[in-house]
Amino acid sequence: MSELSALVSGLGLGSMYGLMALGFYVTYAVSGTVNFAQGSSMMLGAVLTYTFAQTWGWPGGRRCCWPWRCARSTA
Repeated sequence: MSELSALVSGLGLGSMYGLMALGFYVTYAVSGTVNFAQGSSMMLGAVLTYTFAQTWGWPGGRRCCWPWRCARSTA
């Protein structure tokens, strides 16, 4: 079970890193500057998703947080 949790967590984290890199590249290619505020925007979205999932019981938010819970419970 821990291998599956590590795989899902790694794929999720890797896809987020890939999207951040793509955002940096597109911003740099268009404007010639690097926008480091993209990381804070991504964290705001992650915190709001987790907050709404816990407050209003959104099922999608619980699915997004599932790998984190599994990784935390096995440690």
